[in-house]
Amino acid sequence: KSNELALRSLILAEDDPTLSFRLGEAAYNISPTSFSRQAIMNAYCQPMFYSRIHKHADLAKEANFTPDNKSILSWSDDNTVVLSDLNGNQVFKIYKKGVFIKNALPSHFEQYILVIFKGKDYIELYDYSGNLKKTFRGHLEKINHMESSIDQPLFVTSSDDKTARLWNFDGGLESVFLGHQGPVLNARISPDNNLILTSSTDKTCRLFDRKGKELKIIKHSTESMTFAKFSQDGKYIITSDLGKTKKILIWDLEGKLLKTLEIQSGVVKYLMFSRKGNCFLSRSSDQSAILWNTNGEKLMEMGQESSPLSWIDFSPDGNTIITVRKDNKIRLWNQQGQLLHIIRPNDFTY
Repeated sequence: KSNELALRSLILAEDDPTLSFRLGEAAYNISPTSFSRQAIMNAYCQPMFYSRIHKHADLAKEANFTPDNKSILSWSDDNTVVLSDLNGNQVFKIYKKGVFIKNALPSHFEQYILVIFKGKDYIELYDYSGNLKKTFRGHLEKINHMESSIDQPLFVTSSDDKTARLWNFDGGLESVFLGHQGPVLNARISPDNNLILTSSTDKTCRLFDRKGKELKIIKHSTESMTFAKFSQDGKYIITSDLGKTKKILIWDLEGKLLKTLEIQSGVVKYLMFSRKGNCFLSRSSDQSAILWNTNGEKLMEMGQESSPLSWIDFSPDGNTIITVRKDNKIRLWNQQGQLLHIIRPNDFTY
């Protein structure tokens, strides 16, 4: 029943985002799966719903569940950060006059919210009441990215000052990661919190221990690596130059290149690991998607078709792929590439 309501929510999102949100909420109340959460988020970011419920002057750029799954945090180009409950009621709104928000992220540890700003070199920490608790300073140029640890009061940032920095919520700066010759675009914390992974415009990725000691420089002879991410199990690193290349590179933690994958058309736009960490999805600019295992083998391919691909995700157990296209058809696939089911609007009784 939960999946049925979530699917119906996705289908109705553009035409009736308020009803879509309520259906997603109902699905979540039955079973709080990643699919039901995605249905809520999809409706939440629709312009009609957003302006109606939250009085935003602009479309939400991003929205995320808080770790307790009880609230939704979002931010917009209208300089606001909004925390809402699952009924769409606003808990608080932060308005930052004169600065533009680059990202707002719920912490995985305690009830805190991290905010960075376009062109700014500091991070602000808020509680769930909207109170500013701390401002973190130390970067010398604008911050490009931040990521929070999943189980410790830590977060990492990357900056145009060619460094990444590890912070804790209480004492501030823990470590500085040096060595890049250009702006650091991404910084990631490994699942066990022991490693920091960075990627830069200098076409390298670097692996550090938590204290700031450089362990490995990862470099390819021809490919830039402006995107880098740990697999969910922490055993592999995946890199690419999103929006510019056809290639995806898989590395081990020793910096050894294990596989070079290449899509046939378009460029790589998006990469996502399954929750098991044993496979990942690539989505390309031509609206096709491919499922790969970490050995670099292509498990399945979803072609361009006639309708643009609007959403793709793994099921919570990682065994099923869910795709949604603009033709309002939702397709379920197994990892062998077999189409299990196509769900159309008339499959439901409204």
